[in-house]
Amino acid sequence: MNRIPGFARWGLVLSLAVLAPTSVLAMCWPCPCVDCEIQSRGQLNWVNMDRENGTIQLIPNIRITGAAEDFALIVPTPAVPEIAPAAVEIWDEALAFTAPIRTLRQNNGGCGGIFSTNLDSRALIGSEDGVVIVGQTTVGGFIATTIRSDDATALVTWLNQNNYQVKPEDTEKFAPYAEAGWVFTAMRLDTDNVVVPPSWDTNVDPVVFTYDATEFEVPLPVLSINRAPTLPMVFFIVDDGRAELSGFNVVYANRISGEEYAAIEDRHPNLAPFLAPGKFVTRLDRDFLSEDPMTESIFLKPSANQQEFRRILWSSVWESFPAMVLALMVMFLMRPAVGFVRGRRHM
Repeated sequence: MNRIPGFARWGLVLSLAVLAPTSVLAMCWPCPCVDCEIQSRGQLNWVNMDRENGTIQLIPNIRITGAAEDFALIVPTPAVPEIAPAAVEIWDEALAFTAPIRTLRQNNGGCGGIFSTNLDSRALIGSEDGVVIVGQTTVGGFIATTIRSDDATALVTWLNQNNYQVKPEDTEKFAPYAEAGWVFTAMRLDTDNVVVPPSWDTNVDPVVFTYDATEFEVPLPVLSINRAPTLPMVFFIVDDGRAELSGFNVVYANRISGEEYAAIEDRHPNLAPFLAPGKFVTRLDRDFLSEDPMTESIFLKPSANQQEFRRILWSSVWESFPAMVLALMVMFLMRPAVGFVRGRRHM
């Protein structure tokens, strides 16, 4: 039997813990479990915009910490996705690739090629009380079932009947997406093939969702369900140009040259298949505070500023400040001693 696979995340992952992971890091909404509390604590997602073919690759990351024996998540997408596994190392590589520079000096700094899919079926395989079961497959350590319903009440009923805990009052947050024809991929760990320890602190293996779409939508109403007071979000966007999301800060923006891509293949081999020379990579960060409204979707759009950029952590000045002060104090105190020694030498 396999150990729990590493890491996973999305651009509409609804993380549903049936028996309580206590920390979730993903483009997600966590579902409360029976007699426990769970909050969404962060979002981290890789998004490839393939403008030529009208498709999007989405890789969400889910980190789970706690004693859950049964973990599940839901990934909503505007079209039926193809699903494939990815290497767990992509997240360390993505964070290293776009990390801000720690320095005292200011420095300005094709859509992920071919992917495979093991989706068993994208055809209708059944329906239950207003919910259409589109397909089912196994990916990584998950059994994934894709469902569709234009009735949010029927959708929430189905989820609860299948042991995904959803509050009735959250139904209205699903409504605009259900009515627009979105599908929801419900993913549960395959306990026949995955050994679940009594407690864990791990990342689920990344899963790539590829679906037909010409624009990328972040469903903030859904993501606001059971959110923590401070909810950090990070998006790595691969597109034809620099991209932006309303309210997000640019941490990294760079068009990949041929030379840079060769270096990426050498240093970040698991990330390289999701990049290509000529593509623009933008990293966008934002912390949603408790007073920030999350009542409407936001959409990815091209930025009017197409300059390359890499954020500088000026905080490094303050981190070095105590050492600088100490060095100056030592120099100041040593001056009288040096003068005294010189005076002694001339006596």
